[in-house]
Amino acid sequence: QPGDDGSSLLPDLRLSPRPQQGVASHFQNVLASLGAQAPLDLMDIPVVFSLDAISEDIRRTLGDTLSSLCEMVHLYDADILLVTGRPSAWKGVIQTILAKTPLTPDRVVAMRSYHVGSWYPCADTFGCIADPKSTVVVGAILCALSSGYLEGINFDASHMHPSSTARFVGELNLQGQLEKDKIWFTVDNDGTVSPEEREITYHSPITIGYRQLAVDRWPASRYYKLDFVDKKANASGPFAVRIKLNKDSGRMALAEGGEAPQTEGEINILEVNRIAQGGERMPLRPTAMTATLQTLPSLEGYWLDSGIIVSEG
Repeated sequence: QPGDDGSSLLPDLRLSPRPQQGVASHFQNVLASLGAQAPLDLMDIPVVFSLDAISEDIRRTLGDTLSSLCEMVHLYDADILLVTGRPSAWKGVIQTILAKTPLTPDRVVAMRSYHVGSWYPCADTFGCIADPKSTVVVGAILCALSSGYLEGINFDASHMHPSSTARFVGELNLQGQLEKDKIWFTVDNDGTVSPEEREITYHSPITIGYRQLAVDRWPASRYYKLDFVDKKANASGPFAVRIKLNKDSGRMALAEGGEAPQTEGEINILEVNRIAQGGERMPLRPTAMTATLQTLPSLEGYWLDSGIIVSEG
């Protein structure tokens, strides 16, 4: 139980499940190899920690992320906020959400210990949700069963599909933000891109990114890097570059000219012109410039291309 200073001793806590016997045996073997003369129970070791300090660390670490979440709740004018997932069981998370959300506390529902009844596969003896992480799995089960398998409930999940969060696409500044005057394309909920094409002025390599909300301070994500294939060409600018952001992928039919279907969100370089001092334009091949995936701030590029998998055998 917590002491007067908010601290707790590990042996005093009701750990469930307790460390397995194999773990305890390994612990004893390590102590014996180091010269221990008498056996020592792992649970007899006093480990002092402060629950209040842990909550404060959680608030300090996740504060910015939770602030952004609460801002989305405000912008979308939500009526009720369901807080689920394993982190929602942390006291610091709930306290931060209640402090920053525009909703009243009775409209913020934490799924941990929420009473659902005995039908819930992961309910405790009181019919409450023991692990809020299980709500995702149970929700998927209900979604599948409600497609004609449950009496009195019919839910057609075939119309559900993931949607992109890239609503505003453009040039990121050095701080990784997408400012209003640097937005090149806007994407509607149906995937319509406006404008269809855009001409930009290119001076040096450009980091292209996107954000979801119409708020300049909202965090933006890196997307592409616009650069010349031959890096030396950057010194002969500026350039006028006409680009296009593709709308769709799988449903894009082949055009009469045999145009291949493109990937949704792919940047196409249509035209490149070098601008002379007198304003005269000198055309270059569009293939002289490339837009490569750049989701990392370093030169490593795309995170899937730079990942390292180590086999432990």
